[in-house]
Amino acid sequence: FPGLPPEVATELASHATPVELESLAADPGRMPLRLAEEARVYLQQARLNQALLGLHEMGLANQDSQRLALQVLQQLPGWSATVRLELRLNSLAGARVDAIGPLDGALKVLVSDPPRYAIFDHAGVHLGTSNTLFEGLLKALPDAERQALGFQIGEGARLGEALCKRARSMRDVLAQALGMQPIRPS
Repeated sequence: FPGLPPEVATELASHATPVELESLAADPGRMPLRLAEEARVYLQQARLNQALLGLHEMGLANQDSQRLALQVLQQLPGWSATVRLELRLNSLAGARVDAIGPLDGALKVLVSDPPRYAIFDHAGVHLGTSNTLFEGLLKALPDAERQALGFQIGEGARLGEALCKRARSMRDVLAQALGMQPIRPS
């Protein structure tokens, strides 16, 4: 299984049945279904944990963390479905990481160009920059929407805390937002 740490592979092998071990020995390139499911669960949980860790510690953030920030933002009390936020890489025409809000909502675009975020309106007019995703999200939101959420400009750290707190109770929803298949009970 690509990406599976050797320690996890050893752990999986330690509780494999004799039939599964025989199958692995006969065809090392083919993992028995039960073990493959366990490996997939591990990899999914590791990916989700890394994304959530990136919400808590922005220095460890990746695109999954950015995607989760948007997904959790729209779950906060006071979120208005009148705004569409898009997160893009490097430029306005860059790859879209994620988007929330209705297609016909008032568009704001955050462009991730490490180490900064640039904010643009629907016409591509530059509205400002931010050093963090959370500050950028607050700057991108119209005043009424930001206030409905209970935040002001400059409260990026507080927004980050609120997103982290909310995210802890949304693991299944966030896993789906990352395109992960539901985990079947074994």
